[in-house]
Amino acid sequence: MIRKSLVAAFILTLAVAIVHADNLIIGSGNLDSGRFTFERRSDTGALVLTGSLDVSRASHSAVKLTNGSIMLIGGFQDTTNIEVIDQSGNVLFTNLANDQRVSAAATLLNNGNVFICSGTNTPSTWEIHSPTGALVGAGSLFDSRGSGTAAVTLANGNVWISGGYVGD
Repeated sequence: MIRKSLVAAFILTLAVAIVHADNLIIGSGNLDSGRFTFERRSDTGALVLTGSLDVSRASHSAVKLTNGSIMLIGGFQDTTNIEVIDQSGNVLFTNLANDQRVSAAATLLNNGNVFICSGTNTPSTWEIHSPTGALVGAGSLFDSRGSGTAAVTLANGNVWISGGYVGD
């Protein structure tokens, strides 16, 4: 069971981040030149748009915001970078995460802010950012979680956090 969890965490670390913002696909594997690109695909899989990112992305987090733009957080190449882009890939805002975020969990809160937690470099912390990427709050998690952590906003506004792997 532990071996399967390790393999799943490794695969998640190298996987493409997908945001269901009109099927926008951002980044690629850490060693792939595609980490500077994005694709937007239709519901049938047809290619709608491609473009280049300002910051290389792999093992980052991405969240669709209430206005349709996408917040990109961290990743291997720039662990504290936050960018908010529109669905054409134009940068609307840039900011910095409070902690390094590689393979972190992120979810949209009911008030439009984004909750980010855990990850490879900072397995025991959380932070909340506004839709422009500005820091709203930060703190420590009850348990250290690491990469592969999941975070989901519940209907009552609470955030469910589970899973994760902290290596030796």
